[in-house]
Amino acid sequence: MNKRRRYTIVMSIVAIGLLAAVWFSFQKNVLAPVSRPGVPGILAGMKLRSVTEGEEAMARVNQLHGTGIELSDAFIAEYSYDFNAYQTNNDHVTVWVGEAESGEAAKQLTERMIRGIEKGTSVFGKPELITTAGQEVYQVRGPGGEHFFYISKKNAKQVIWAIISSNNPSTFLNAIVAGF
Repeated sequence: MNKRRRYTIVMSIVAIGLLAAVWFSFQKNVLAPVSRPGVPGILAGMKLRSVTEGEEAMARVNQLHGTGIELSDAFIAEYSYDFNAYQTNNDHVTVWVGEAESGEAAKQLTERMIRGIEKGTSVFGKPELITTAGQEVYQVRGPGGEHFFYISKKNAKQVIWAIISSNNPSTFLNAIVAGF
């Protein structure tokens, strides 16, 4: 085998290796579904579109409350349907999860939220206690859809706040309670 032919074979192998590495990286980082442990990939037929975690999620949660609220972790999961030219359904769900240091701290945070909303100085209506799927949930009307919040039965340190934009929020609320 001459020197030029060996060089061509080696360069072809290198090029194929680089293309394979780029493909696998693209597949893993771009085409792979969004995921986080403990977060359902599908919620009442909707797909998980994004998850915001860590410092960014903590900052967004604190921004909503206007003050530091002593959470040890937070994440925000956003769900929507796949759309095509024939669909007009624009239902979507955003689930905010704040994890407190303890179950007692989560309870205190929830009570603070209720008291703050009941003062009437927020954009939300008066909280209404409802029960769905065996879970007590507070419902408030406000911008962006129906708002629901509760302490998770799966993890007593987690306070869940869900915003449901739909003509039928109960379908999604049941799925949220089951999933979070």
